[in-house]
Amino acid sequence: MNPAIHPVVHGAVSSLHGVLDIIARKVDYRHAQVMGGLRASSAELLVSNVVRPQIEAIRGQCEQTLALFSEQARHYMAQQERLEEQRMSTKDVMVIVQVNARLGEIDTRLADIRADAQLLYARMCAVLLAAGGGAMALARDLTAPLEILASGTMEGA
Repeated sequence: MNPAIHPVVHGAVSSLHGVLDIIARKVDYRHAQVMGGLRASSAELLVSNVVRPQIEAIRGQCEQTLALFSEQARHYMAQQERLEEQRMSTKDVMVIVQVNARLGEIDTRLADIRADAQLLYARMCAVLLAAGGGAMALARDLTAPLEILASGTMEGA
């Protein structure tokens, strides 16, 4: 081999190695970008296909249950009103005693319904927050059922 060509070939091979290193780094960088995008889109798909439906199912069940609690509370409050009217209109002591006993039972049931509703609401908010859903929208959506349960009156019912 000609000694003058050897440094030129060596320089060309070194330059080629440098170019190949740059190309390899660009390929690695692009691979990392693509993989990062895939991971992000996979996470997004997981959230949209698994987590959001679960959150909506939890919200739906919570809304239905609180609506049932609200309906029960309205029913008991309507009974309270009728019994109060009955108690005021009678002079019979036995009827008054029976009405008072029934009113006491209704008060206990209303207190139980309110406590159950508050516990359910608190637990559902915790579950929704843990699952990645916001509790603020749930709080806004459940204002009406919670008002009837909290107030103990039939105003607005």
